[in-house]
Amino acid sequence: ASWGSLVLRSTGRAERTGLNAWFRMQYQGFSFLLEGFQRAVEYTSGAPDQVDQGVHALLHYGFADSNFSIGLRGGMIFLDDNYASIPVGAAAAPIDDTITEFGVVVNYFFWNHNNKLSFDVNWVQDNSGVNTSSAGYMFGVNRGVVVEDGVMLRVQWQVAF
Repeated sequence: ASWGSLVLRSTGRAERTGLNAWFRMQYQGFSFLLEGFQRAVEYTSGAPDQVDQGVHALLHYGFADSNFSIGLRGGMIFLDDNYASIPVGAAAAPIDDTITEFGVVVNYFFWNHNNKLSFDVNWVQDNSGVNTSSAGYMFGVNRGVVVEDGVMLRVQWQVAF
């Protein structure tokens, strides 16, 4: 299970919770991780809640006698059906129902994959054609948060029980 808060510029906060299940294989210094998840985002602004499902895959190499690893990460997020478009001026821009992420990750392992700190640099693409002056998240009062195309930096501390 996971929990986090997403701070949105001056528009308030969103609570994000999730359930995750993962599978891991390891051979010598290489490791492969496949994770399926469902996340729920509740907006303090009153926008409708958003429930998405997705999958992430990570292939990385852990350096000998070190707690660090470097790897490649890819993922797909299948969006909630309520988030099929976002208003852009007087028109509505359609959003593809799948967001893709590809990137590079550096991990520091405190205790295997059960307690790790990750730093990712990802290219996020939702094929919406929606772009503003800054990549990342856009906010619409009636549609919550929609990820737009661009580079996303993420720092994540993951603890598994």
